[in-house]
Amino acid sequence: MATSKSKKGLEGALTVLIYIFLAGGIATYFLPTVGLNIPAVGEISWNVRDIVKTIPKGFSPTGGEKTKLSVSFDVIDLVRAVEPAGEGKIAVPKRLVHLAIGALVPVALGLTYLVLVLGLLTAPLKKSGFFIFLSGFATVCAAYAVVGVFYLNALSQQVFSEALAKAEESPFFFVTQHFVKDISVRPDVGMIALLVLTALTFVTALGRMSQSGK
Repeated sequence: MATSKSKKGLEGALTVLIYIFLAGGIATYFLPTVGLNIPAVGEISWNVRDIVKTIPKGFSPTGGEKTKLSVSFDVIDLVRAVEPAGEGKIAVPKRLVHLAIGALVPVALGLTYLVLVLGLLTAPLKKSGFFIFLSGFATVCAAYAVVGVFYLNALSQQVFSEALAKAEESPFFFVTQHFVKDISVRPDVGMIALLVLTALTFVTALGRMSQSGK
């Protein structure tokens, strides 16, 4: 009897933890998610709403135009600004990878928050694999978004370095070099917290299911 009560008490505690992690993950919606630092322009910070609302724009035709760096820049403008150049068969795979890793970051973030909201409704299902799937899927989506941002940072550094190399003969080369080396794209506190909280939700759900099966 004591063992049964202890088991139920532990399951209840794990359920409370799951709700705390889910609520915390949803609360990151109001935190800065991605930061872009451009010397001479300034620091640009995007929250989830700023990023998710660019989803339709990410799948619209670009017409080969690139947006200039400015304070009104959004994440899709960044994706297009560092899009691999070139034509022909070689450029197509690069652009597909670029689309998958860069332009789908807003989609991954949107799915993460949708799944977290669904998780609030399904969290009481202790022995069901459905909540495990949801929490695992949210973790994968959050991790995908983080990897996508790091990919965009690496690609932007490459693009700006190539542009810098072409400007070596310019009398403004040393000024440009100083600016370019400080350009960076990074996951902000909201995105990192989202990944940590979704992972904690998944691990705690696995632990609760293990206790329920004993």
